[in-house]
Amino acid sequence: MSPENPAFSIAERDAVYRAIPERRGICHFVPDAVAPEVLARLMPGWKGGVQHEP
Repeated sequence: MSPENPAFSIAERDAVYRAIPERRGICHFVPDAVAPEVLARLMPGWKGGVQHEP
């Protein structure tokens, strides 16, 4: 990489710098429990409990 041949274009770098602050702090927790069918859809194969296997 060199200034004459950067790894990313200026537009790509600008996009990253725009995305960083937008990505921060997106966790908005709600007090409600997550429905079992939603968990099943998001985490297929999970049976509950703690996994000790990699």
